[in-house]
Amino acid sequence: MNIYKVTDSETHWIVAESEADATAVMREQYDDEVTVDAVQLMPDDHVLSVLADGALGETQEREVKTCAEWAASEPRGLLASTVW
Repeated sequence: MNIYKVTDSETHWIVAESEADATAVMREQYDDEVTVDAVQLMPDDHVLSVLADGALGETQEREVKTCAEWAASEPRGLLASTVW
């Protein structure tokens, strides 16, 4: 698995096997009609800092890992998004 940065009107980081799989995850997560503008394979050594899920206004923990670490620790699907 790898991390892909997928953009439409927002930016999403997806755990997937390929660019086509990352696009499929977007359609599964949001809508079959979603318009994907770009799909970019992120380098394994790129660092992503992700806020943990939580209610709006709550203090959220930030987790920092390389893309390789995220890909190894998370299942196929949406890792993070600017939608939230």
